[in-house]
Amino acid sequence: MNLPDLYGVLVLAMLVLAPVVFVVLFYISAPYGRFTRAGWGPTLNNRVGWFVMEAPVSLVVAFIMLFLVELNTVTWIFFHVATALFSSRLHISFFVASK
Repeated sequence: MNLPDLYGVLVLAMLVLAPVVFVVLFYISAPYGRFTRAGWGPTLNNRVGWFVMEAPVSLVVAFIMLFLVELNTVTWIFFHVATALFSSRLHISFFVASK
């Protein structure tokens, strides 16, 4: 399966799943923030949870940019901007907020 076909399948899956989740969340309180309770799995520190949530995005962007896209000036600029944005958010999350 090539990249455009994979993208189409993933978009379709999200479009099908979104209305289901929307309806289900009217009946179940998601364990997030003030609704956190026992029985929904392990809890994480906020900073660790943020890192776990954001890391796949940066890793996927890096993988696509380095291995699946033709390397040219625009690609390198986009890659470095994306890397800089993630690095600044990482810095704010771990170093500035911990003071």
